[in-house]
Amino acid sequence: MNSCLYPDRARTESNKFGCTHFSDESISSCTKASAVGKYPSIRLSQFTRRAFSVLLDNSSFSIFAILIEKVAIKYHKRYWIRSADPCVQSRKEYLALVSIFMRESLASVENILGRNAVFSRQLDSRRDNKVAGKRILRYCKGFKIEQREDYQNLLQEDKRSRILASFHFGDYIYGMNTLVCLDSPGRERYVLSQKSASVQYFNNLRNGLGARAVDRSSELLFSEIKTPELSARLRNGNSTLVLFCDLPPGFGEHVEIKFLNRMARFSQGPAMLAISNRTPLLPVINYYDGRSNRIALGTQIEPCLNGEETLQAGVNRITQELISFFEYFFRKYPEQWRYVQNLPGYFFTQ
Repeated sequence: MNSCLYPDRARTESNKFGCTHFSDESISSCTKASAVGKYPSIRLSQFTRRAFSVLLDNSSFSIFAILIEKVAIKYHKRYWIRSADPCVQSRKEYLALVSIFMRESLASVENILGRNAVFSRQLDSRRDNKVAGKRILRYCKGFKIEQREDYQNLLQEDKRSRILASFHFGDYIYGMNTLVCLDSPGRERYVLSQKSASVQYFNNLRNGLGARAVDRSSELLFSEIKTPELSARLRNGNSTLVLFCDLPPGFGEHVEIKFLNRMARFSQGPAMLAISNRTPLLPVINYYDGRSNRIALGTQIEPCLNGEETLQAGVNRITQELISFFEYFFRKYPEQWRYVQNLPGYFFTQ
């Protein structure tokens, strides 16, 4: 058995890898600061956006649509500056900051941001627009779940509730939905969401994943559910809760941990929720390796304090483990992180 899911049998390489729904329009709207200086973002008309969306997912011209958008990004050289820091006053300064944090050349950073814009547009299109039944079915079947057997064995051996701690990385939308379909039929599945998902979104899930796809009853709205209710669901046992750990600063309490060899701010919510409810965390990430979409699992993190460790120290330690897991993949595929354009905001104090 692959030991990656079990802390007492973890392989050495697992140590290198170390909240919120698949629908995050509200997150994006909160974190998008107006482009400043003379470098506004690319603003396509609604008609053009709709045309791109249709081309991307519902016709044989998707490759041409992607090429058109790549050319637009290359020649306009305008990116949506979503830095949370008010000191970023120009595109040039913004690119310089991202270059410093990522330790990449300016040319490389521009390339990464351009590919990220295309990647995010495709992601949004598959989520927000109707995708032909056969097409979405084929797409969902293409996900490769690393440690599939280990995850199924974990579900059989450990009936406790579990938090799937994931990130807005790769195709986290269909990837996380694909993973939770492996849960036992009697197991409760929840997704903590910033905003209610559309009917079309759930239709796509049902067409792509079948009867095991989550529906609206699994959706927990962040603005409506109270902490005691969320805790009660976890403490009832045999439940799976999907959370995302990489929301930009400004969403709840945060802690400072090491990221890209610097101190950065990330949400402490997932770690605090796990410890306070004695619920283990399983790091999960989705990524595209150039050939197929993949889902990778890290070592399950037990919600225990070590020795004389304080609650805050335990929260910091667990958050660090989660972000270290994420950082390994971010360094390999930076263009696949939803919030790569927010990078400066993770390091600056507002």
